[in-house]
This record gives sequence, structure tokens and C-alpha cells, in this order.
Amino acid sequence: RYSKGSDVMGMLATVMVDGGGPIPRALKFIGTVFRHPLQYLRTLWPIGFAQKSIILLVMQTLDDSLKLVRRRRWIWPFTRSLTSAEGEVPTYIPVANQFARKLANRIGGIPQSSYNEVLLDVPVTAHILGGCCIGATPSDGVIDLENRVHGYKNMYVCDGSVIPANPGVNPSLSITAFSERAMALIPPKSMINVFSFEKKWKVQQLLATRSVGSRTSRTGTGGSRTSGVSRKKSKTTPRKKTNQAAGSSNKKKSKARAGSRKKAARR
Repeated sequence: RYSKGSDVMGMLATVMVDGGGPIPRALKFIGTVFRHPLQYLRTLWPIGFAQKSIILLVMQTLDDSLKLVRRRRWIWPFTRSLTSAEGEVPTYIPVANQFARKLANRIGGIPQSSYNEVLLDVPVTAHILGGCCIGATPSDGVIDLENRVHGYKNMYVCDGSVIPANPGVNPSLSITAFSERAMALIPPKSMINVFSFEKKWKVQQLLATRSVGSRTSRTGTGGSRTSGVSRKKSKTTPRKKTNQAAGSSNKKKSKARAGSRKKAARR
């Protein structure tokens, strides 16, 4: 479900039309509009779409791939844009449309698809995975175990391309976890800032101390800071002790002088 204020997203969807077969999908769309005019008119009104809609994302554990290339498109031939190469890419998933129709009948809704699928017979993919594989060396992958690109300083990749394969479920949380781990491994410039919810959940040491400590032990970035703190402590601590020792010796001397004066007075 979209968040509040996202009703404009409803203008991207229309009545659902299946693909495949000898009849073009655009002609099927026109036939569906004539057979179900009220449903089509209801899809044209986006007010309340974010509150009343349910978004279905279909993911399968199939061995499928997609190759991206840069080419000129007939809509705007002046520049090259990223598009899919020629290959057998399914334009629609039959089981997805069947499930959407069953759910719509159950809740009294209208099954819908995006305009690009219905009119242009072009599918949409939400997450492109596996483009930047993780490897120990440049010959094995694009990035290392800390999401750093091999051969480039301070260049990180923190998106779905680091996921090596299709997990079969929505990878949003997996992408977030990879990104948070990569950011936690970067040593801070100054004091470690901790969010309030981390203090509440008592996880600040998990993200800050352990990850940064392992990072500094490998790179030596934080070694000077740690040694600097210990040096300050080592410098200040003896001074306090020497001051205390000097104070005690002065007290002993003053007592000795007072004792000698008393003896002299008695004499």
C-alpha cells in the first residue's frame, strides 16, 4: 500500500488485461473497456487510491536473467538510455493476474495493471539484482566484502545489484541490511553519533564499537586516536601522582620543621 498523499500513483494503473495469443494486447484493452465501462471509469478517479489499494509484487524462484544495454530509443533518439537487450523476457506472468483477480473478487475490488503493460506489452521489474557481485579479488567480483569497488578509492555500491541472486521474496530489507552494514564499517571522522532508538534498544555498541573497531584494526585509521587518548591519560595520571607525592613530602617537611622548632623552644 502506498503512503498517504500518493493518490497520483493511481493514474499509472488501468483495468487488467492478459497478454499472449494472436490478438494484440492493446486491442484486448479496448475490448475490456467496452465490456466493463464502469470499472474503467472508476480507475480514472485517483482520489483515495493510496488508502484503498493493495499493491501485489510477484517474485518467483526461476532461473531468469535480464541484460541491460545502452541504446537509442525511438521516443527520444538524441541520447542513449538504459534498456533491456533482445531476449525472451516474459511480458506478463499468468499466475500473477489469476491471483490478482481472485483477490479482487474476494475484497470487492478491481484488478488493475500498469499502462505500459496493457498498451505497450512491456513488463516492469522492480529490483535488478546481481549486477555487482561480491568477490575477494577484481577477477572474482566487482566489490569486496565491505561494498567497496575494487580499484577505486572511496567508491561504494549499496543497492540491489550486490544481491547475488533472486531470493524469491521482496529484497528491500536485504538491500537495507547490506547498506547499513557497509556504512557501519566506515570509521567515523569524530565522535560516534548514536540514534536515540539505538540507545533505547541498546544496540549502539553492536554498530559502533564492534564494526568500527574491526575496521580500525585492519586499516589503522583509528589507532592514532585510541593511542592519543591513552597517551593523554598516561600523561595526566602521573602528574596527579607526582603532585600528591610532592604535597605529602611538603607536609612531612613542615611537620619536621615544626617538631624541630618545638625542641628548640624547649631547650
